[in-house]
Amino acid sequence: MKIRPSQLWTVNGEIGRGEYVIWGGVLFALKGYLDRYLFRDVLQANWDWLDYLRWNFPSPSLVSPEALSAQGWPLLLAALPFLGAGVGLTVQRLRAARLPLWLAALFVVPVLKWFLFLVAAAAPRREAAMAHTAVVAEPGFFTRLCPRSRSGSALAGMGIAALLTICVTAVGAG
Repeated sequence: MKIRPSQLWTVNGEIGRGEYVIWGGVLFALKGYLDRYLFRDVLQANWDWLDYLRWNFPSPSLVSPEALSAQGWPLLLAALPFLGAGVGLTVQRLRAARLPLWLAALFVVPVLKWFLFLVAAAAPRREAAMAHTAVVAEPGFFTRLCPRSRSGSALAGMGIAALLTICVTAVGAG
């Protein structure tokens, strides 16, 4: 297992489960202590590690909307490098496990990112399929659900987008 800091901000290559978990743990700890400093010392607000499990983190209950709009830039600027590293490592891990790379988009969704991390960390490394093998596996459950035509794909995309919009609106209005 080689842990190289140069692999943090790239989406190229692959990363093993151990490397992914170690980098995830190190980055989580660094981000936690940085957030703790920013909330307590810069924004003068209470903060707890469990706040990461909230859908609306950082919420107005932690910091007043006025303080967040006036002084929230340090939070945003501090989060950007961790966001880039997290998405890059997740793409590398998904590639190694031969999982769909679009799942890395879930990394920016609060709380869902923790489930994505668990799935990516638990998925075994899979070798690329050999081009010359003639073994055809029976389609799985999710493969049978996928549309086969362009119009079916378009309708499925619109339906998924509408469902996500409804969910985000419900969470935002709640």
